[in-house]
Amino acid sequence: MTIFSESLSLEDQLRKTNNRPSGFDYLRIILSISVVAWHSIEVCNGLTAVHLAWKSALRIPVFFILPSFFCLSGFLVSGSLLRVQKITTFLSLRAIRIFPALIVEVLLSALLIGPIFTRGTLINYLSSPLFRSYFLNIIGDIHYILPGVFINNPMPTVNAQLWTIPYELYCYATIVFLWVSGFLKNRTLVIISTIGLIIFVYVNLYIRGTIPNHFDRPPGKSLIISFLMGVIIFIFRERIRFNIFLFALSTILYIYLMFIPQTQYVAPIPIAYMTVYIGMTNPKNISALYSGDYSYEIYLYGYPIQQVISDILPQFRYWAIHFLLSLSVTILISIFSWQFIESKIIMRRKNIVNALGQMAYLVKRYTRGYFGARDRIG
Repeated sequence: MTIFSESLSLEDQLRKTNNRPSGFDYLRIILSISVVAWHSIEVCNGLTAVHLAWKSALRIPVFFILPSFFCLSGFLVSGSLLRVQKITTFLSLRAIRIFPALIVEVLLSALLIGPIFTRGTLINYLSSPLFRSYFLNIIGDIHYILPGVFINNPMPTVNAQLWTIPYELYCYATIVFLWVSGFLKNRTLVIISTIGLIIFVYVNLYIRGTIPNHFDRPPGKSLIISFLMGVIIFIFRERIRFNIFLFALSTILYIYLMFIPQTQYVAPIPIAYMTVYIGMTNPKNISALYSGDYSYEIYLYGYPIQQVISDILPQFRYWAIHFLLSLSVTILISIFSWQFIESKIIMRRKNIVNALGQMAYLVKRYTRGYFGARDRIG
């Protein structure tokens, strides 16, 4: 017990690093690059190779990626919400970070990549319902196919990674609900909510007869659990120790859970501590990390770029070669996107937040006035 009690708390470590531990910066970049590396298997060899990889020991590091991303998000956005104390400001800041890059990716895929790589005519491409529905990705209604695009690749999808976007939006809706309902200020209720979600997932799977007997990518609901675990760790940060032995125990538990298909849904619990511990370390920051946050852009643009390379260079559909090629192009495009689009918008975030807040106020005021007038008339 002395080992655990004498170590710093997570709150102590945050203060020690001025609330900006560089470990989270490194972790975001590593996770986003890992997504590109994993997708190289799928893009080069198709789903058969993916299923074989899940049956191997490779699933242990691969499964970690997305729950870690979502836990990291839960931990950091909890701090953001508690700092701003206003839902409209919080949601505005989240929208400023998520939607510019998403809109750019969707427009580039539909209006540039699609017309170039479609196997049909341009008229048929532009008149197809698949083309029109692809723009719904901007609002989280995910569509993966553009007409005639990448149909000769092992995978015909334009950007399979978009499947996580709706769950990210669900996570933000969840934390808003926890804040508005007062749950976020009551630690016990947050824990009960998370445990309730885990139980609901298992009961739902049992009733439907779909409890997994094989390993696969983290299911969407487990990503929400990962996010909530990040929230829980943040609100208990002054009680949870920043301890290498707790990290080791969490790692051992995670590996154990990954040997049993039925327990993969609870793997986000140890992943959460592993993620926060790594993020709270404070290695020396390199200058490249100061120049911008490219992780989301790499995460978002990686797959369509991989598909383009697979299409134009089918002779290089070998995992290592394809990964290095696609990662190089992805990083360059991500830097360009961040420097000339996202960062410009973020620099104006105060003006944007104020404008959106004013719009929300006017809508609220108009709504109250409208319904008040109806009540008086009635």
